[in-house]
Amino acid sequence: IVIPIYQDAELVGSVQRKIVGNPKYINSLGMNKDQILFPFDKVQPIDRKVILVEGIFDAIKAYQEGVTNVLSSFGGSMSQGHIRMLGSIARTVVICPDKDRAGLKMAERSTRMLLDKGLEVEYVFPSGKAKDFGDMDVDDFSQLKYHSYWKLQILKKSLNTMMERSNA
Repeated sequence: IVIPIYQDAELVGSVQRKIVGNPKYINSLGMNKDQILFPFDKVQPIDRKVILVEGIFDAIKAYQEGVTNVLSSFGGSMSQGHIRMLGSIARTVVICPDKDRAGLKMAERSTRMLLDKGLEVEYVFPSGKAKDFGDMDVDDFSQLKYHSYWKLQILKKSLNTMMERSNA
């Protein structure tokens, strides 16, 4: 599967998803994913809020279901370029990490970077047995529970605790 990646209405590369074998994802040569969020050209922030997911298929699924304030960071690794882009369109970034160790690390690192640039941070976790945003059922989107970074700090709740609770 090959997904074209556009930035400012210009084709900047593509991502290939292999069905069998590793690596699973191959970015086209010369594509600087540190300067790209998918699909930045189509995102529609709601009340200056966007949802940040890890994978491009998570973002594609969200758009198919009518959730158009979602962006993917190509696997979760955040850069200063991503932070600038997010700050240009949003005041609040809702991080939706995958429910695994890598997702937790991405959320923690991204939180620090976003807060350092003055952005508000919230979290939402895939509900039930869903591993990531793309695994959720359509009805789940309206049931998302948002958690403010500051509220979690006051309650002394960790991201890991909140992620575990989302499994219920």
